[in-house]
Amino acid sequence: DRLRGIAENLPGVLFEFYHRPNGEMGVSYLSEQAEKLLGVPLEPLDSVYPRLVARIAPEDLAGFLASADAAIRNRREWAFEGRVVKPAGGTLWLRGASRPRWVDGELIYDGVLLDVTERKTAEESLREQRELMKAIVETSTDWIWAMDVSGRHTYSNPAVERILGFRPEEILDLGLDLVHGDDRERAVAVFQAAMATGRGWANVRLRWRCKSGEYRVLDGSAAPLFGPEGDLVGFSGVDRDVTEQIRIEEELQQAQKMESVGRLAGGVAHDFNNMLQSILGYASLVLQDLPADSPLRESLEEIQRSAERSADLTGQLLAFARKQAITPKV
Repeated sequence: DRLRGIAENLPGVLFEFYHRPNGEMGVSYLSEQAEKLLGVPLEPLDSVYPRLVARIAPEDLAGFLASADAAIRNRREWAFEGRVVKPAGGTLWLRGASRPRWVDGELIYDGVLLDVTERKTAEESLREQRELMKAIVETSTDWIWAMDVSGRHTYSNPAVERILGFRPEEILDLGLDLVHGDDRERAVAVFQAAMATGRGWANVRLRWRCKSGEYRVLDGSAAPLFGPEGDLVGFSGVDRDVTEQIRIEEELQQAQKMESVGRLAGGVAHDFNNMLQSILGYASLVLQDLPADSPLRESLEEIQRSAERSADLTGQLLAFARKQAITPKV
């Protein structure tokens, strides 16, 4: 009575399963929890086993039968985890475990069935989350990595091959030694500060050496990783390749400088051209009033020719400022 009371109050289903030398097998004991949990009537007891087997989900049935057959043939412990269809619909996960013993020539298995639906649901949810995170990390165009406290990489996503030319497995055990020599002292200082404070870093721009030997500029940020005891075990982070962005920014700055030069050249040329027109005008007026044999005529004509050449030059500067085609001459 004491043992029965204990059995009926346990959260799982206790069972006793027999296998006779003639191949006959069945259930000789099943606790009342079976009816509550599985909806399987306890009577008649000799038909409980086939009714239990009929409840096993079709996709798990072959595995259950194979595990039971192997345990009986080898006289060893039996364990199985699978889905069972409830009478009212839906499924629950059961984990079964039992140990063999011999009684009067019969192989007896004493065991327990536990409802592990909540755990399996949590595991499935965790697996889905991990798969989602893996998909995000593996398909990211940024370099996502992890490193230990020595500064050596322990994980890298596939993006590292596109950025630095190293396969993910090749980058393992490599670390700050890939940073450009001129940037390494700063990189080591950032890493040591993070180690001392237990914090990460943000937007640290460094030049990293590619497998080809060239360098790429990466903007990196990282967060600390802690072990079960709360101790710092490393860092995880993401680096973005900004090499092309920097090149475009430099080209834009150069274009802006050239635009400023153009505006300056246009303004200077416009004002200078106004003065040249005055010189040409007054030279022309004086030439009209000078006698043909005047000794000043040759000097005035030279002034006029120089002013005309200068006017051509200002015309080219104005064309440059307006981004028009020019015809440079030696």
